[in-house]
Amino acid sequence: QKNYFEKFGILKATTVQLPEIGQPLIPSNRTPVTTMTASYGYGISVTPLQVLTTIGGIINSGYKPCPSLLYQDNFSNHPESSPPIVSAKTSQTIRRFMRMTAREGTAKKVDLGGFKVFAKTGT
Repeated sequence: QKNYFEKFGILKATTVQLPEIGQPLIPSNRTPVTTMTASYGYGISVTPLQVLTTIGGIINSGYKPCPSLLYQDNFSNHPESSPPIVSAKTSQTIRRFMRMTAREGTAKKVDLGGFKVFAKTGT
């Protein structure tokens, strides 16, 4: 589990042009209970930017985007310096399921048209 958290960037603050960015809160005492509850998001706290960056990486062919608060003409969705966090096949599968959740599932109220919505509901 710790390897996945590291791979997804959950254990350290997201790099962005804001020195006040929050640090993730992770339990220091790893027990079987904290391991189980962290697997579904309890007992850890991350910033919304970390959540968006991680989900962005999962659905962006496995490549985490580099978040920025500044406008960039040459924005790249595929930072070449970092390895993918999931395979392209896994990314495609998760994208398909998230789109299905918005089109047909529990989040269909948010799929209003105009652009594709991808959703994750529940835990």
